[in-house]
Amino acid sequence: MINTHYASNNSFSALSDVELLHKVPSIFANSHSYHRDEKHYALFNTANVISALREEGYFPVYARANGSRKDLDVDTRKHMVRFTHRDFIESPLAVNDERPELVLTNSHDGSSFFRIMAGLFRKVCANGMMVMQQGIGEQSIRHIGHNFDEVIKCSLNTAKSMDEIMDTVNTMKGIILNEKQRRDLAAEIAEMRFGADKIKTPENLLTLRRYEDNWTPSLYNTFNVIQENVIKGGQRVTDRVMRPITNIDTDIDLNKNMWNIAYNRMSELMVA
Repeated sequence: MINTHYASNNSFSALSDVELLHKVPSIFANSHSYHRDEKHYALFNTANVISALREEGYFPVYARANGSRKDLDVDTRKHMVRFTHRDFIESPLAVNDERPELVLTNSHDGSSFFRIMAGLFRKVCANGMMVMQQGIGEQSIRHIGHNFDEVIKCSLNTAKSMDEIMDTVNTMKGIILNEKQRRDLAAEIAEMRFGADKIKTPENLLTLRRYEDNWTPSLYNTFNVIQENVIKGGQRVTDRVMRPITNIDTDIDLNKNMWNIAYNRMSELMVA
């Protein structure tokens, strides 16, 4: 994914409420559109969560929603907001560097839980393009039987997992794969995505998208090349060219599954 709020001076740019409202109005919905069991449905207003996280030092840097606003009287669609800690705001980011982020998804229509998870944000080339892996260290909260303070507590507990995630990243960077191991990783992820009976050329997931990806073939670097190809599409792994992933849930679930595959591969290689 491209972070449209990545500044030309290699720094993050926090989004104001005005920018968030313009990009994703459903963040500010003050009523819900869920009518089944409405008596027990609790509205976790995303705007209030954003305000509370700002007080804890986490600022929104990216937001988007599913689908179209067309014909919606009150926009309550599912949306995603990503947060970066104040320590990374206006902090230079070199090519191939990554930053931990909080990733929030929510809706005000009863279609989903409130989810907060950790993610990784990686600069992959000199012009500021970014790739996000999300769905790591996830917590989900139903809109029934919970209060707002519990939502914030879960969000901050997820933030505490970021140091552990960065330790995992550093471990993956230190594991160098041979060509067979790289192809095996691509094949396992392709099978997860499409099923063993449909994959034809899983090695196409190793296709480099830019010069900056032509680096040490570590587990982490290989995983990132595969991850970006899966999310952005354009490669032929089955009989058809892969389409880019645009749905929030599919994006998160795929990233989570790919991360788990890479993590398990790391554990196996550390034992071997």
